Amino acid sequence: MDARSGLFNTEMEKDMLILGILTAVIAVLMAVWPEMCISLSLFWGIILLIGSYYVRRYELILAMVAGLLLFFFGQGVSQLLLLALLNAPAFVMAWLGCENDDARSAAGWYAKLRRWCVITAMLAGLLYLGIGAAGIGPEGYDAFTAEMESEIMAGLDDASMQQFWDAYAERGVDTAALQEMIPQVFRVMMHLLPAVFALMFTAFSLFVLVIARMFLRVRFQNALDKPPFFREIMPLALSGILMVGLILALLGGEQENLAFYGGLNILLLMLPFTVYYGLAGFSRIRRKVSAGTRVLITVVLIAALLFLTPLALAVLAGMGILAPLFHRLAQPDNHDRIIEEEDKGGSA
Repeated sequence: MDARSGLFNTEMEKDMLILGILTAVIAVLMAVWPEMCISLSLFWGIILLIGSYYVRRYELILAMVAGLLLFFFGQGVSQLLLLALLNAPAFVMAWLGCENDDARSAAGWYAKLRRWCVITAMLAGLLYLGIGAAGIGPEGYDAFTAEMESEIMAGLDDASMQQFWDAYAERGVDTAALQEMIPQVFRVMMHLLPAVFALMFTAFSLFVLVIARMFLRVRFQNALDKPPFFREIMPLALSGILMVGLILALLGGEQENLAFYGGLNILLLMLPFTVYYGLAGFSRIRRKVSAGTRVLITVVLIAALLFLTPLALAVLAGMGILAPLFHRLAQPDNHDRIIEEEDKGGSA
């Protein structure tokens, strides 16, 4: 029977009390040890997502607001923005699933939840970076960049680095050109901060989803069911976004203008997703070969990732990008037959 049936439900009141106590404990711990804010935020997000299976939506809102207020009274606004934005994806996922049993049991629910998790996390990361940049202003940003660049140059000229430069000089590397290139790489990395922040928030939120799913499936056998990994195919929308990034980077390549760095940020943002779906494509290939060949190609992939990392990532990204095209080109009747053969081909 649904734990939320009935207006005054003893079991529900118990669940709400547990959620409130856990929220209060985590908020107090974050206020006492702000250096542990990110780690404790991870646990809070997991608790909110698990709690969505037991409480009503208004109770979920109360738990979120109460936690933020307790942290505010303990620490002020110093890290309140980070705490709120870090947990925004978990709250959105919990909100979608709360009091929504029909949606939770429908096919594709996990994919929908993951999609909203990624979208909210990326927006939260960009918003956090944007608010921070607006706080220091363009002059503050330029001063910070110049200060970091001078520190890098001072570190490169340090006597302890001489042995490092000598080793490269013995291999025939132009160390002077290398030293000039490092600050340029730093400036490019500063322009890629939007993608970096978006990816950090996304990785954090996806980890919350994965851990919460593990705990939920202990209590609810079919909670957050998802298709096998080998069936993961990159949505065409992501391929379109990737193409936009590539076009922007190519159009602005000579001037290194806003379009160029915007395209680079999109490409960097899409890289983990293309590699993920490329690994899913690799998993599909593994299922179609013999056990001995399966071990061999797995060893080759691991060795390539360790020793030829850029090439291996490029190949996996290419597999992830091309998979939707091959999937669309497959005839519907042949596609059903292929899926049946894959199901019989062994575990991924």
